Amino acid sequence: MVPQQALRSSLTGAQEGRSKLLVVDVRDDDYVGGHIVGGTRFSVDNFQDDDWRQLVDGFIKREILSRDLETVVVHCFLCQQRGPFCAKRLASRLQNLELEEPRVCILRNGFKGFKELYGNDPQLIAGDEEECHSATLAVKAPEACCGAFAPTLAEGPRGVLPLSTLSKPALMA
Repeated sequence: MVPQQALRSSLTGAQEGRSKLLVVDVRDDDYVGGHIVGGTRFSVDNFQDDDWRQLVDGFIKREILSRDLETVVVHCFLCQQRGPFCAKRLASRLQNLELEEPRVCILRNGFKGFKELYGNDPQLIAGDEEECHSATLAVKAPEACCGAFAPTLAEGPRGVLPLSTLSKPALMA
Protein backbone atom coordinates (compact mmCIF):
# COMPACT_ATOMS: atom_id res chain seq x y z
CA MET A 1 0.00 0.00 0.00
CA VAL A 2 1.06 3.54 -0.68
CA PRO A 3 0.85 5.81 2.38
CA GLN A 4 -1.01 9.10 1.90
CA GLN A 5 2.18 11.05 2.71
CA ALA A 6 4.11 9.27 -0.06
CA LEU A 7 1.40 10.05 -2.60
CA ARG A 8 1.33 13.67 -1.46
CA SER A 9 5.10 13.91 -1.90
CA SER A 10 4.86 12.47 -5.40
CA LEU A 11 2.03 14.79 -6.37
CA THR A 12 3.65 17.94 -5.02
CA GLY A 13 7.23 17.08 -5.97
CA ALA A 14 9.15 17.74 -9.15
CA GLN A 15 7.18 17.51 -12.39
CA GLU A 16 9.41 14.66 -13.56
CA GLY A 17 8.36 12.45 -10.62
CA ARG A 18 4.71 13.40 -11.03
CA SER A 19 4.74 12.45 -14.70
CA LYS A 20 5.85 8.91 -13.75
CA LEU A 21 2.73 8.43 -11.62
CA LEU A 22 -0.90 7.81 -12.51
CA VAL A 23 -3.65 7.97 -9.87
CA VAL A 24 -6.71 5.92 -10.86
CA ASP A 25 -9.96 6.61 -9.01
CA VAL A 26 -12.31 3.61 -9.32
CA ARG A 27 -15.18 5.04 -7.26
CA ASP A 28 -18.65 5.09 -8.79
CA ASP A 29 -21.52 7.06 -7.19
CA ASP A 30 -19.28 8.26 -4.38
CA TYR A 31 -16.96 10.04 -6.86
CA VAL A 32 -19.07 13.16 -6.44
CA GLY A 33 -17.76 15.12 -3.49
CA GLY A 34 -14.12 15.44 -4.37
CA HIS A 35 -11.20 13.78 -6.08
CA ILE A 36 -7.41 13.81 -6.14
CA VAL A 37 -6.17 16.52 -8.49
CA GLY A 38 -4.66 15.07 -11.65
CA GLY A 39 -6.19 11.65 -11.09
CA THR A 40 -8.01 9.66 -13.77
CA ARG A 41 -11.45 8.24 -13.14
CA PHE A 42 -12.05 4.69 -14.35
CA SER A 43 -15.02 3.30 -12.43
CA VAL A 44 -15.10 -0.12 -10.82
CA ASP A 45 -17.95 -0.94 -13.24
CA ASN A 46 -15.36 -1.23 -16.01
CA PHE A 47 -13.62 -4.01 -14.06
CA GLN A 48 -16.88 -5.90 -13.43
CA ASP A 49 -18.45 -5.76 -16.89
CA ASP A 50 -18.64 -8.98 -18.93
CA ASP A 51 -16.07 -7.60 -21.35
CA TRP A 52 -13.86 -6.11 -18.59
CA ARG A 53 -10.66 -7.33 -20.26
CA GLN A 54 -11.31 -5.26 -23.40
CA LEU A 55 -12.31 -2.22 -21.31
CA VAL A 56 -9.21 -2.43 -19.13
CA ASP A 57 -6.96 -3.09 -22.14
CA GLY A 58 -8.38 0.05 -23.78
CA PHE A 59 -7.65 2.01 -20.61
CA ILE A 60 -4.09 0.67 -20.55
CA LYS A 61 -3.58 1.69 -24.16
CA ARG A 62 -5.00 5.22 -23.62
CA GLU A 63 -3.67 6.05 -20.17
CA ILE A 64 -0.65 3.86 -19.46
CA LEU A 65 1.16 2.86 -22.65
CA SER A 66 1.09 6.45 -23.90
CA ARG A 67 3.23 7.53 -20.92
CA ASP A 68 6.47 6.46 -19.32
CA LEU A 69 4.93 5.46 -15.98
CA GLU A 70 6.64 3.80 -13.04
CA THR A 71 3.64 3.58 -10.70
CA VAL A 72 -0.14 3.39 -10.90
CA VAL A 73 -1.93 4.12 -7.62
CA VAL A 74 -5.49 2.75 -7.56
CA HIS A 75 -8.00 3.94 -4.99
CA CYS A 76 -11.66 3.95 -4.08
CA PHE A 77 -13.23 5.53 -0.99
CA LEU A 78 -11.75 3.23 1.68
CA CYS A 79 -9.56 0.84 -0.36
CA GLN A 80 -10.98 -2.20 1.34
CA GLN A 81 -12.70 -3.87 -1.61
CA ARG A 82 -13.11 -1.96 -4.86
CA GLY A 83 -9.58 -0.53 -4.99
CA PRO A 84 -7.80 -3.84 -4.30
CA PHE A 85 -10.14 -5.70 -6.69
CA CYS A 86 -9.45 -3.24 -9.52
CA ALA A 87 -5.72 -3.15 -8.78
CA LYS A 88 -5.54 -6.94 -9.10
CA ARG A 89 -7.40 -6.90 -12.39
CA LEU A 90 -5.30 -4.05 -13.78
CA ALA A 91 -2.09 -5.82 -12.73
CA SER A 92 -3.29 -9.03 -14.40
CA ARG A 93 -3.86 -7.25 -17.71
CA LEU A 94 -0.46 -5.55 -17.52
CA GLN A 95 1.14 -8.91 -16.81
CA ASN A 96 -0.73 -10.41 -19.78
CA LEU A 97 0.90 -7.74 -21.93
CA GLU A 98 4.26 -8.79 -20.40
CA LEU A 99 4.91 -5.32 -18.98
CA GLU A 100 7.21 -5.13 -15.96
CA GLU A 101 6.25 -1.50 -15.34
CA PRO A 102 4.35 0.26 -14.07
CA ARG A 103 3.89 -1.32 -10.69
CA VAL A 104 0.29 -1.22 -9.42
CA CYS A 105 -0.31 -0.05 -5.86
CA ILE A 106 -3.27 0.72 -3.61
CA LEU A 107 -3.66 3.99 -1.68
CA ARG A 108 -3.71 3.29 2.07
CA ASN A 109 -7.09 4.26 3.56
CA GLY A 110 -8.35 5.35 0.14
CA PHE A 111 -9.71 8.73 -0.81
CA LYS A 112 -11.29 9.15 2.63
CA GLY A 113 -7.92 8.96 4.39
CA PHE A 114 -6.22 11.19 1.82
CA LYS A 115 -8.98 13.79 2.04
CA GLU A 116 -8.90 13.75 5.85
CA LEU A 117 -5.23 14.71 5.72
CA TYR A 118 -5.17 17.02 2.70
CA GLY A 119 -8.78 18.10 2.08
CA ASN A 120 -7.92 21.77 2.59
CA ASP A 121 -5.13 21.73 -0.02
CA PRO A 122 -6.55 22.74 -3.44
CA GLN A 123 -3.37 21.45 -5.09
CA LEU A 124 -4.27 17.95 -3.92
CA ILE A 125 -8.08 17.79 -3.59
CA ALA A 126 -10.71 19.22 -5.93
CA GLY A 127 -14.49 19.06 -5.65
CA ASP A 128 -17.02 20.11 -3.07
CA GLU A 129 -18.74 17.86 -0.56
CA GLU A 130 -21.77 20.17 -0.29
CA GLU A 131 -22.21 19.73 -4.03
CA CYS A 132 -22.27 15.97 -3.40
CA HIS A 133 -25.05 16.16 -0.85
CA SER A 134 -27.27 18.51 -2.82
CA ALA A 135 -26.84 16.71 -6.16
CA THR A 136 -26.91 13.12 -4.95
CA LEU A 137 -29.57 13.23 -2.24
CA ALA A 138 -32.06 14.60 -4.72
CA VAL A 139 -31.98 11.40 -6.78
CA LYS A 140 -30.40 8.68 -4.61
CA ALA A 141 -30.62 7.26 -1.15
CA PRO A 142 -28.41 9.06 1.40
CA GLU A 143 -26.13 6.04 1.78
CA ALA A 144 -25.01 6.45 -1.86
CA CYS A 145 -23.57 9.88 -1.19
CA CYS A 146 -19.87 10.49 -0.53
CA GLY A 147 -19.01 6.85 0.01
CA ALA A 148 -21.16 6.39 3.09
CA PHE A 149 -22.00 2.99 1.63
CA ALA A 150 -19.00 0.66 1.60
CA PRO A 151 -19.47 -2.94 0.43
CA THR A 152 -18.54 -5.43 3.12
CA LEU A 153 -17.15 -8.37 1.19
CA ALA A 154 -13.78 -10.02 1.85
CA GLU A 155 -10.91 -7.60 2.26
CA GLY A 156 -8.48 -7.26 -0.65
CA PRO A 157 -4.70 -7.73 -0.71
CA ARG A 158 -2.39 -5.61 1.42
CA GLY A 159 0.75 -3.90 0.27
CA VAL A 160 2.28 -3.01 -3.06
CA LEU A 161 1.47 -5.28 -5.96
CA PRO A 162 4.75 -5.63 -7.88
CA LEU A 163 4.00 -7.52 -11.07
CA SER A 164 7.05 -9.74 -10.76
CA THR A 165 5.83 -11.30 -7.50
CA LEU A 166 2.22 -11.99 -8.43
CA SER A 167 1.21 -15.31 -9.91
CA LYS A 168 -1.44 -15.49 -12.62
CA PRO A 169 -3.85 -17.57 -10.50
CA ALA A 170 -3.66 -14.99 -7.71
CA LEU A 171 -4.25 -12.17 -10.16
CA MET A 172 -7.26 -13.77 -11.78
CA ALA A 173 -9.00 -14.49 -8.45
